[in-house]
Parts: sequence; C-alpha cells; structure tokens
Amino acid sequence: MEDSQSIILTAEAESLLRDETQRARLLSMHPLQMGTYIIPTPMIMTCYEEASSRVADQRTGTLFAGESRLGKTYTARWCKSQLIEDFPQCAVTAMFVPAVESTSNERVHRLLLDAIGHPYPQSARQPRLLKMIISAVISRCAQLGGHQFVLVIDEANNLGKLDFHQLIAIQNGLDEQQIKMTSVLFGLTKLKARISQFREDEEDQIIARFFRSVDPFYGCRSVEELHYILSQYDSPQGSAWPDGTNICFTRFYFPLAYVHNGFRLSNYASSIWETLESRQKIPIIGLQMEIVALVVRHLFLDNFKRDSPCFAFTPQDIDAAIEKSDYGNQNPKLNL
Repeated sequence: MEDSQSIILTAEAESLLRDETQRARLLSMHPLQMGTYIIPTPMIMTCYEEASSRVADQRTGTLFAGESRLGKTYTARWCKSQLIEDFPQCAVTAMFVPAVESTSNERVHRLLLDAIGHPYPQSARQPRLLKMIISAVISRCAQLGGHQFVLVIDEANNLGKLDFHQLIAIQNGLDEQQIKMTSVLFGLTKLKARISQFREDEEDQIIARFFRSVDPFYGCRSVEELHYILSQYDSPQGSAWPDGTNICFTRFYFPLAYVHNGFRLSNYASSIWETLESRQKIPIIGLQMEIVALVVRHLFLDNFKRDSPCFAFTPQDIDAAIEKSDYGNQNPKLNL
C-alpha cells in the first residue's frame, strides 16, 4: 500500500482538504477508520508523569492497576513511545504477557527476547536465554550511549511468582553490568490481591522491585475529562494525520464545518455525557475508553458525508452513535 507520507506533504495540507480525490483515497487509511491511533487522555498523562519520573530518577517498581477495557494497553504503548522520545539514551522495551498458565522457568526470558526482537533457538534453556537478554540489552544501551533499561509490561496480572523471580534474575544480571532496570507495569485490579499474597509469603524482593508504587487506573470519570479527550480530536497536537500535517481528525472528516462554523467535537461533550448517563449510570471507575472511541468513530464515519459550512451533530446523531457502541445494552444480540 502506498504510504500516506508519499501522497502529501505538510505544505499541501490545505489543498488536500479541497481535493476530494486524494481525500477519498486516504479515508480508508485513516487511523480512526483503522483503529490505530492513541489519544493522550488525562489518565495517560497521569501514568506518564509517574513513569517518566521513575525513569529520570532510575527508580523501579510502579504498577497501574484497573479493570478491563479502560485503556491500559494503549497507555502502555503510548508510554513506551513517549519514553523513547523523551529519554533517547534509555533502551525502552514493551512486553505483553499472555494469559497462559506456565510453570516454565524460561517463559519471561522468551517473552522478553521476543519483545526486544532478538532471535533465539527453541532448544535454548534458561542460562543461555539469560545471557542472550543481558547481551542484547548491553548492546542496545551501548548504541544509545546510556546505561538504563526500561521495561513496560502490559497484562502484568498474568505474571506468576516464578515469572517475577525470572525478572529479578534479569535485573540482577543487568546490575552486574552497571545497567539500571526500571519496570513500569500495567495490569488488572486483581493483581493487588496477589501483591497481598506476596507480602504474606514474605516475597520482599518482588514487592521492592516491582510494586514500590501501586496506583489506580481509571477510565473517563467526568464530563470535564470527556471534554479534554474530545478536544484532542480537534487539535493537531492531539491527532494530526496524515503525519507531518496540521490536519486534526475533526478537520479531516468535517473540513467545511471546521473552518466555517467553528465545528468542534469537544463542543458535544456535555450532550454525549448526558446521553450516556441516561442509558446507564457511569461507574465510579469511569467510562471505558473503548466506548468513547466507538462513539467518536460512529459520529465521524456515519456523518462525514453530510459535511457542510453549517453542519452540526443532532441529538439523534449522538444517540445513534452511542447505540452502536453497545453502551448500556443489557440485552446484547446473540447471533447463533
């Protein structure tokens, strides 16, 4: 597929919005259509502030724990990308932990080598795998001119006691090479119960290395937070695409209304929040970010062809988008 960067340049951003042929060509590639974008939410910024502080101070052991579908995986990805940008001398890797029962003393080694992108023979055992990890991290740190390895772990709730001890062995191996390891974990709330069990079992090393700080992970908890999130769709700083242009998502889908009518998605935050609340009370832990993304997706994709200098969303548009998001649907369809 032709890269969008080769289709347009920053200087051509304005002409793109007027060129229906090129714009139509890009629609199917748009991140909102593909579901491949990340909006910097208040929770993402809170997590990054804590994570970046620990990286800067070379401290380890922070966990963000919350219920499913609140946006932890996207936050982990965003934190990884931003840490790479803000700490160019740090070797930063993100590792996803699948929900697979394992008693292997090599599972984490293999997961980490996969995350780093380092090949290894399937026949390799723990001592050799550990040496390969240490060597790979040393090499990467040397390339970057630094002495710190940052490991972002997603679905940390799938790690068992044996897995954590493998991570400790890796950290010890890096310490011997004067490389500091900082761990940033994301996982389900149930991991807190396991931490309590670790304390009862006197697993002080696990607590000290990985759970020095345990913070709650929330969804969107107020109309003010929703307004902030939606405003990112209205701003090139929050959602510029194609890359290198000043075209935000709202302007891409509704160029005429954006320019001539001051059309902004964030102006509908209160209406969207109230409609959501009318269907089902928003929980204390907040609205799932998946729901927010689905509502925006349907608002944009179902209505962009109606763009005009005086276009505006109607209450019916908002209600239809929320209906398609399945929010508050107590009787889901069963296609058997």
